[in-house]
Amino acid sequence: MTPASTSGAVPSANVTINVAASASITSADRAGIQIDSTKGTGTGTVDTAGTITAGTAGVLAQTNVGALRVTNSGSITAPFGILGESVTTTLTNTGTIKAGVGMAAQAGVATISNAGTVTFGTAGLAAVTSGGVLTNTGTLTYDGSIADPFAANVLDGLPTLARSINLALTQVTQGSGPTPTGMAGLSQGDLTVSNSGTITGGAIGIAALAQGALSLQNTGTITSGGTGVAAQAGVAAGEGTSARAGTLTFSNSGAISAAGGPAALLRTYGGSLTVANSGTLGGLVGLNAAEVQGAAGSALTISNATGGSIVGTSGLAIDTSASSIASRIDNRGTITGAVNLSAGSSVANSGQFNATGTSGFGGGVFNNLGTLSVVPGATRAANVTLGGLSEFRNAGTISLVNGRA
Repeated sequence: MTPASTSGAVPSANVTINVAASASITSADRAGIQIDSTKGTGTGTVDTAGTITAGTAGVLAQTNVGALRVTNSGSITAPFGILGESVTTTLTNTGTIKAGVGMAAQAGVATISNAGTVTFGTAGLAAVTSGGVLTNTGTLTYDGSIADPFAANVLDGLPTLARSINLALTQVTQGSGPTPTGMAGLSQGDLTVSNSGTITGGAIGIAALAQGALSLQNTGTITSGGTGVAAQAGVAAGEGTSARAGTLTFSNSGAISAAGGPAALLRTYGGSLTVANSGTLGGLVGLNAAEVQGAAGSALTISNATGGSIVGTSGLAIDTSASSIASRIDNRGTITGAVNLSAGSSVANSGQFNATGTSGFGGGVFNNLGTLSVVPGATRAANVTLGGLSEFRNAGTISLVNGRA
């Protein structure tokens, strides 16, 4: 029976769609499943355990002010795996998605989580939100052979939501277009991003930009062809716009490897930046961190705990030279490479500092309570410079031993 309707009325019915594991949906040029309630007030729920192959999106759901929840435990192949928009949107994958963009949402509050497998060409998980949470406990794998989800023939079959995701990915990855990224978040407020799974390939492992508080946590594995993690909290004042102060907290107890850039590239505007590493940060630069526009009471602190390792394969292990405030580094683990620090910085080393090349300490203090080794493992004569020091205090060990006569 067709529901009764009133001309000019606002639809208020809830929509629920269930797809059984034995079911299969194929749509050559449209979405596999679509909920279009952009002017309604009802909720939308999709649970799919079946197989969906679609020309635009596996699941496309818009519910205006009603809560939206989409869960996939089956298999989806499409330019967009799941594409959702609502005031409150929750997208979950425990199955398999192969798509240009695995799961993407535009929402006041967005919660996106993957515990399954997402193979992506442009982005694994993406959120445009006023406050959200992105979580990966599964596998996100880049595949460069997957077609562009933002090609004209795909966008023509989708609402403007897809174009909004395109613009957001371009902004958060700070490229001329979307850069292949495992997890991407753009928030006008706070944002939490966590990975305890595996992210492999792409130009960026995790990219995040929040105008409020940004929390990033990695306990898993990130392997990137470019930058491991790129994150910014707060925004600078621009033409016709005011500055927004943001704080950034980054913790890593897993492994982040970046072949073409820093393992972690972190920026704040007007708020504190805190780094806690007990895992591995390895890239051309191990850690590049800066508070670009300092504010009263803000701080830039870097803690490398026992068992932690920060390595710069191009020479720089830690670079805070772009920071407008002093950086405070507490090393109890291992730092391998040189450092280039902001003015007035201090380093307390009670672990292992394997110095190479030329370091700049910004006119600050180096306090050695552990071991400072000069180019350990060198196969020929090498020079090390510790420059820009106002004071060097040693109560530990300085080792020149490298196995060469």
